[in-house]
Amino acid sequence: MMSVYRLKSAEAVASERAESKGAGSGTDAMRRELRGTADSVVKLRNVSVQYGSSRVLDNVSLDCAPSEFLVLIGQSGCGKTTILNLLAGLLTPSAGQISVLGETSIKARQRMAYMFARDALMPWRTAQRNVEYGLYVHGVPRAERSARARDMLERVGLGVCASMYPWQLSQGMRQRVALARTWALEPQLLLMDEPFAALDAQTKVKMRAEFAQMWERSRPSVVFVTHDLTEALLLADRIMVVKAGRIESETIVQFDRPRKLEDLVDDVEFRKMERELRSRLE
Repeated sequence: MMSVYRLKSAEAVASERAESKGAGSGTDAMRRELRGTADSVVKLRNVSVQYGSSRVLDNVSLDCAPSEFLVLIGQSGCGKTTILNLLAGLLTPSAGQISVLGETSIKARQRMAYMFARDALMPWRTAQRNVEYGLYVHGVPRAERSARARDMLERVGLGVCASMYPWQLSQGMRQRVALARTWALEPQLLLMDEPFAALDAQTKVKMRAEFAQMWERSRPSVVFVTHDLTEALLLADRIMVVKAGRIESETIVQFDRPRKLEDLVDDVEFRKMERELRSRLE
């Protein structure tokens, strides 16, 4: 089941994408682009995951296109994080096929990054050295990883905190360090599992806006898990509802970017989408 909502017409969106990417024209071309093509960054085909007699994922198929922001929503335990773990190569499917960046999940790890709900910073490393760690694992030379880490900390507003340890930082600051660490890898695919869920409301709004700005600069493909429907609508190109290990439905989101909550909170279509997604979840 697919729903398409728009502030501008689908034909206008398709025309803009055709001009920028040389991809045909019309609503059908736009939908093909969003739903996955031969060069999809992520492909799951009839994937199932079973633990004993319990089936966590049941015959799931999905695509994520280059530069697409795909959001997965669903109740706890429905299989969202399992999908991320499969893409990261942390799990092996019981059935089905997975392709990430044209190869297996494990081989693609050098070109992806995974950000968790908790910052998972190493307490014995400074903010600077925490950001550098992923670059070190990827074999980036010391001078380059140091410069890149400093740059990323500046981008998230923590340049003056480079020499501080995690215990000296607030939860929001630690999460920004984690975001800097993730982004420093310059991934082609970014996996995010409720990265802002542990933050207070004001910090969450600020962090989400910072992240959206960073994503706009380079637009890697993103597979993002959240329980927050407003967050999903503010970030996504496409939203998939996961229910009991299956893809229940998908919705294409065509609100103009950059999106600001204050601009959309009273919009009729925005509220209509939010109500429909909530009804599907319930």
